[in-house]
Amino acid sequence: MQAGPGQARTSQNGPGHPGMRPGARPGTAHLSTSARPGSAPGTQTGAHPGQPGAKPGTAEPEVVYLGDPEKVVDKQLAPKKKKKLARAKHAQHIHHAVAPSKAGRGGEVARHPSPEAPHGVDRQGQPIVPGKVVPGTDLRESNMAWVTIANANWPQVELTGSNMRKINLSKANLQRAVLRQADLFGADLSRCRLKEADLSYANLTGVDLSRADLTKAILRGADLSGANCRMTRFEGADLTDAILAEADFPMAQFRKAHLRNVNLHAANLGGANLFEAVLEDCAFRETYYTDETIKPDRTFQWPQGTIKKKIVRHRDED
Repeated sequence: MQAGPGQARTSQNGPGHPGMRPGARPGTAHLSTSARPGSAPGTQTGAHPGQPGAKPGTAEPEVVYLGDPEKVVDKQLAPKKKKKLARAKHAQHIHHAVAPSKAGRGGEVARHPSPEAPHGVDRQGQPIVPGKVVPGTDLRESNMAWVTIANANWPQVELTGSNMRKINLSKANLQRAVLRQADLFGADLSRCRLKEADLSYANLTGVDLSRADLTKAILRGADLSGANCRMTRFEGADLTDAILAEADFPMAQFRKAHLRNVNLHAANLGGANLFEAVLEDCAFRETYYTDETIKPDRTFQWPQGTIKKKIVRHRDED
C-alpha cells in the first residue's frame, strides 16, 4: 500500500508511525535499529513484533527523519579539548585578587593595537594620542593592552583601573602618576621613572621593573609576583601588604622602605640594600639572601625559613 501525501513510508510488516510530522515527504523516514535512551539492555527497538528475534514487550520502531535539525547526537569530548580546559582551569591567577575594572582583567576591548588606535583607547572609546597627554590627564579605565608608548612623558596622569597588560612603557616618565588597581601584567616598565607614583593594589605580576625608580612610591597591596626588580630603587616606598613572591631583587635599594606584612616567599634578595627598612610580620619562606645583602641594622637576624646562597652578580650592560 502506497503512502499518501503527508504520510511516511513504513515497511510492509509494520504500521505507520503515529508520531509522523505533517507535511513530511514520502521516503524521508526510515526505521532506526539504535536503542532509545533509557531502554532496557538487550532490547531491540528497531525490531517488529512479527520479525524473527523480536522479544515480547519491546518498544515500537523509532522513526528518525533525515536532516532533522532537532536530532542531536551526543559525542564524547575530545581528549585535546579536555586538556585545554584543564590547562585553562589551572592557569588562573592564584595570588592576590585585583579588583576588576570595565577594561581590565577579562574585559579587554582589543588585545592588540589597531591601525585606528595604535596607542589604545580611553573609556569613551576615543584613540589615545601620547603627544596630547598633559600632566593631570584623566585616562581612567583606558584600554592600552599590548601597545608601545616608550619614552612617554606622562607625569601625574590618572590611570586608575586601566588595562595595561603587556604594555611597553620603558624609560617613561610617570612621576606621581596614579595607577591604582591598574592591570600591568607582564608590562615593560624598565628604567621607568615612577617617583611618588600610586600603584596601590595594582597587578604587577611578571612585570619588568629593572633599573626603574620607585622612590617613595605607594605599592600597598600590589602584586609583584615573579617581577624582575634588578637594581630597582624602592627607597622610602610603602610596600605594606604587598606580594613579592618569587620576585628578583638583586642589588635593589630598599633603604627606609616600609615592608609590613609582605609575602617574600622564594624572593631573591641577593645584594639588596635593606638598610633602615621596616620588616614586620613578613613571610620569609625560602627567601634567598647573600653576604652582600645589607640588613636593616646590625642586630637584625634572618628569621627561620630564609636561605643563604652565593650568587654571582652580572651587571646589566648599559
